[in-house]
Amino acid sequence: MLNKSNFYHSFILVGFLLSALFTWGCDDGYSGVDYRQLEEDEKTLLGEFYASAMDTLVSQSKDTLDFRETTGLMFFEIEKGDGEIIGSGVEVSFRYKYYQLEMDEETGEAVLYDGGWSNYDSDYPVTYTTGNTGDGIYEGLDQGIRNMRLNGKAKMVIPSFIGTGDFNTLFAEVEVTAVELDYYD
Repeated sequence: MLNKSNFYHSFILVGFLLSALFTWGCDDGYSGVDYRQLEEDEKTLLGEFYASAMDTLVSQSKDTLDFRETTGLMFFEIEKGDGEIIGSGVEVSFRYKYYQLEMDEETGEAVLYDGGWSNYDSDYPVTYTTGNTGDGIYEGLDQGIRNMRLNGKAKMVIPSFIGTGDFNTLFAEVEVTAVELDYYD
């Protein structure tokens, strides 16, 4: 028969076991990670990338928007596109190719890693409403698209704090393929 003392001991034991399982299950693999160092490493790598690639990117661009001091985004308009700048609250469709900025282990230089992240081979572009990053759209990507036009193409450098959030900078090639029909009425 279960008396009060056994009940409390059982209750405490179950609570202890549940908390131990919860702690095990919540290990994110980052215990002991120095986040400040990860942030500093990303900034250093980004600085090296800008030092080596900025002139080339600017020379390829029709226009350059530098938001590094405010939001972190660096935007290079490759093809202007048609009509007005998209802005916020507009449904758009776009194609993308993402690269990840990494350090080449052999040369020690900042390089773009092509992980095959692209929807150019897909039948369907990504569609979302600008200004709504709750749709799985990176904040920096949204900021760049809001500065584009229909059929425009751009390259963007998106630091992790407005992108993936994992201390990895993205380099994106983006093409706006559709804008909601009543936008230009």
